[in-house]
Amino acid sequence: MKNTDQETRWHQLMVAAQKGDGKAYHRLLTEITPPLRGFIGKRLFDEHAVEDVVQDILLGLHRVRHTYNAEQPFTSWLFAIARYKLIDTMRKHGRQHLRRGPSLNDDLTHWHETIADPTAKTETGALHHDLNKALKGLPTQQQRVVVMLKVAGLSVEQVAKRLHMSPSAVKVSAHRAYKKMRTYLND
Repeated sequence: MKNTDQETRWHQLMVAAQKGDGKAYHRLLTEITPPLRGFIGKRLFDEHAVEDVVQDILLGLHRVRHTYNAEQPFTSWLFAIARYKLIDTMRKHGRQHLRRGPSLNDDLTHWHETIADPTAKTETGALHHDLNKALKGLPTQQQRVVVMLKVAGLSVEQVAKRLHMSPSAVKVSAHRAYKKMRTYLND
């Protein structure tokens, strides 16, 4: 199944599930579980931790299923939940379950991959490609601030501590980065 076919199918199943179709919801959960397991399995080495995070994602999806906007891509919404659940796990248990490799905070390629399949030829993929290019056009310090705040979900204080900056310097850096990215994206 092509990514666009999969996106369309999952979108339709989610919309039907929001309208109360239990069979569609069951089918959706059944279909998304293996890709979620693969996504998390690439980042964690402990099989039990992988299953725990996948279950957290499915529970999180269940709790917020009413917030899904049918005008938006389903996979972006789903993998945003997955990313946040993975980050929550890292915060709770530290990084002992993580596979060795680049951190979530610094690897822009990883960020792009977590949001959408970079090989997908969709509007969402194009948007994330543009966002990634805009982000890479920033100075390194501003890239780190944006990724830590918006991707990793850290607070201003946490970013300030990790980057040895004051909270106000983090805010100024973020504001300047957003302004540059907005200019790039609007051109």
